Formats: sequence, structure tokens, C-alpha cells
Amino acid sequence: DESDSAGSETDEAGDANKAEELIERFRGWLAENLSDDDKRQKAEDVMRNIVGSLTEGGGEDLLFEIVTKGSDYERATAEAEASGELKGRNSKIAEERALQMEGDGVPHPGAGGGVYDAPSPSIFEVARGVW
Repeated sequence: DESDSAGSETDEAGDANKAEELIERFRGWLAENLSDDDKRQKAEDVMRNIVGSLTEGGGEDLLFEIVTKGSDYERATAEAEASGELKGRNSKIAEERALQMEGDGVPHPGAGGGVYDAPSPSIFEVARGVW
């Protein structure tokens, strides 16, 4: 029994050393590849949590989640960029349309009592820049 206990403690010490070596290698990699101190510290903290969870057992779910998010990163980033671009274009169209609909506030002769200089443009004309 004592030999099993000693072997178990040796395995745990070896695992802890491997974990610390991995974190040190990661710290070196971060120093070479990431200049922002805050981001580097956050990444190191995440790595410590992952390695600690795996060393203690039961950290597989965290690792699986991170790997899954990482594998979908490019698609998610492209989708967010496209969505932001579309929202930006829509905002610009709405602004241009509002500006074009503004008159000087004075009714013009023959305008039928309205205050607009011209009929309101369609959003499609504004988007194409026809108006």
C-alpha cells in the first residue's frame, strides 16, 4: 500500500511539473506573440484554469468548449463583420434619406401647402445614390 501511495504522489508531482512547464512555455509564446500586457495576463489565466482543471480532473468540458469556439472563430468573426457593415450601411441610408426629406421649413408656391422641397426618396434610390 505504501508503494502505491508513493507512486501516486510521484505521478501527481510529475503532472504538476508538466503543467507548470506547459504554462511556462505558453508564457514564452505569449511574450513573443502578444504585446498587450492585459491580454497576455488574461490568456495566461485562462491557460492556468485549463491546465489546473485537466490536472485535477474534470476539466475536459472547459477544454472542449474552448476548442469548439476557437474552431468557429473565423466564421463568427466574418459574420459579425458583415452584420456590422450592413447595419452601418442601413444607418447611412437612413441618415441620407432624412437629410433629403428635410426642406427649409417654408412652404413653396405650388407645393400644395407642404413644406417639403421634393417627394421623399425611396430607400432604394438613396442606397444606389440615385436621388
